[in-house]
Amino acid sequence: MSIANQIQRIKTNITNAYNEIEKFNVNISEYNNKSDKLAEAISNITVGETINNQNKIITENGTYTYDEGYTGLGEVVVDIENTIPSVVATDDVCRKNLCYWMDAIDNRGIWDIDGTRNTTAGNWWSKSGFCYFAPYNNTSTTTWNEDSVTYNSSYRGVKEVAPCMYNFKSALSEVTYEVTFSMNNYPSSGNISHIIGNIDGLAGSRIYIGPTGNVASNCIAGSTGQVAYDTITQNIPLNQRVYVCARMKQGVVSLYSTQSNIITIKEFTDTVSNLCSVPITVAYDGTSTGAYEGNQSNINVSSFRIYNRYITDEEMLANCKYEVDRFNIPEYRILIINSNVDGTTVELAADGYTQTDNYIKVLKGTEVTYSISADGYKTQSGSIVLDGSTTLDIILEASTDLGPTEPDGGFGDGYDTFE
Repeated sequence: MSIANQIQRIKTNITNAYNEIEKFNVNISEYNNKSDKLAEAISNITVGETINNQNKIITENGTYTYDEGYTGLGEVVVDIENTIPSVVATDDVCRKNLCYWMDAIDNRGIWDIDGTRNTTAGNWWSKSGFCYFAPYNNTSTTTWNEDSVTYNSSYRGVKEVAPCMYNFKSALSEVTYEVTFSMNNYPSSGNISHIIGNIDGLAGSRIYIGPTGNVASNCIAGSTGQVAYDTITQNIPLNQRVYVCARMKQGVVSLYSTQSNIITIKEFTDTVSNLCSVPITVAYDGTSTGAYEGNQSNINVSSFRIYNRYITDEEMLANCKYEVDRFNIPEYRILIINSNVDGTTVELAADGYTQTDNYIKVLKGTEVTYSISADGYKTQSGSIVLDGSTTLDIILEASTDLGPTEPDGGFGDGYDTFE
């Protein structure tokens, strides 16, 4: 290529560059297509404001945008702590798959679906839909208190009646029962008190009070009952409200109560049967039609909820807090002491409470002192305020106190002989 052609090619390239620059609203006439002005022309191109994104760490749920002075969001780190809400708003319970919600304060049990009084006294309409529970024989009345309803030999319990929020007479593989109640009497010797649920033959699930006064939950899996016991809380206090939650699904029966603040899990491998194959009953066991059969309980019921799924621990504990605040339920906490030494002496003390074996149950917020000792080991002691149930695994150290020593045991001053 000749020099003239090279010069013309460069001029054309410069002209083309200026034409492209002009597209960005730059006045190119002042540069006269000069190559030494090309860089200056390019520097005057404006493509929008300078990008200045803001990085953020999100620690609470909500809607977020960038702050003033930024053009957008850059790196956003979501770090939300998984905690139970400290304040629960009115009716702030989990609603997902909530089939029945009976409350002895808001829906007194005799409100009909249109908001008027029901002519059948004793019907208890759910807050979660147009469905209700009726007295077991459809004629008996019940005793309603300010925030509970009484069931006893004169006023037996209630049963699920159509229309239903969910058809519990079908194959159900998961269920959650929540109930707030107080016991007026323990079951007679060898019997149980049915609280909620139902078991018919080789199907069903329920919460009940055992012969020793301990709360339990069970379901049928395979041909046997799978039971989760609250083994620490024997004889729940009479005439004192307790919140109990039982959850069942394939492989797991779970039990929780405000009497222990401990989640008890029973695992199994048998195939779970229909967890709700017959009408749900409260305060008695029913037949396949819900009629009275037996295992009646003498209780005051403040509320109960039924889900057709296994709710999460977080959902359960949030619901529990709602019940505790609403019905003034006392919450108990358990301190358990374990040691690495056999034959350990465990002493637990709190005003007004007595220890059992290696644990003690006290009201939430109570201070407990403890002392752990064993022959040949250093004693450990301390105190703890129980806001939650706690297990302390104490490691005792061997004592170095070997008694008086003989002077100069043959190894020079300051040494003793040991066999």
